Amino acid sequence: MDCIWDFLSNHYQIITSLTGMIMALCALGLTIWQTRVTRKHNRLSVKPYLNTERLIKHNPTILTVNLVNNGLGPATIDKFEFCLRDGSPLPDSGDVSLLHTMESYFPEHAAHIMTFYMRPNYAIVAGEKKVLLEMVFKCESPPSEDFIDAQLKKVRLIVKYKSIYKEVFEYDSIRDQK
Repeated sequence: MDCIWDFLSNHYQIITSLTGMIMALCALGLTIWQTRVTRKHNRLSVKPYLNTERLIKHNPTILTVNLVNNGLGPATIDKFEFCLRDGSPLPDSGDVSLLHTMESYFPEHAAHIMTFYMRPNYAIVAGEKKVLLEMVFKCESPPSEDFIDAQLKKVRLIVKYKSIYKEVFEYDSIRDQK
C-alpha cells in the first residue's frame, strides 16, 4: 500500500495532467456528438412533407384536389409534372395538359374545371394547401365517387422539391397513396 502512495506522491503532476486530458477529450467527444444530434434535429424540424387530398362536396357536386405541405418547413418546388399513370406524358403539353385531360375523362359531367400549375422555385410553406384541380359537376348528372376516384387514378402527379437545407424529396401520387 505504501508503494502506491509513494508512486502517487511522486507522479501527482503527471496523473493530474493525464486526468485533465482524459476529461477534456470526453468533453470534446460529447460536444461533437451533441452538435451532430442538434443538426439532425434542426433538419427534421424544417422538413417538408407534400401530400395530396381529395375533397368532394355535394349540392352542387364539387371535386377539389389539393397539394398540402404537412411537414414543418417550406417546400421549394424543383419539378412539377402531371403525367399518365404509367409515367408517359399527358396528351397535351404545358399548363393546360391537365385541364384537357380532365375534360376528356369527364366529358358529360364537368360544368367547370380549374387547374393550377406550379413553376420551379415556387415555395409552399408548412401547413399551406394549394388547389391543383377543382371541378364543378352538372347537378343533373354528377358522377359517383367511385367513378371520380377511378378517373383521378389515371393521372399521376410527380413533384420534386427540397427543404431549406437543400435536401431533395419526391412526391409521387401513385407511389405515395398506397
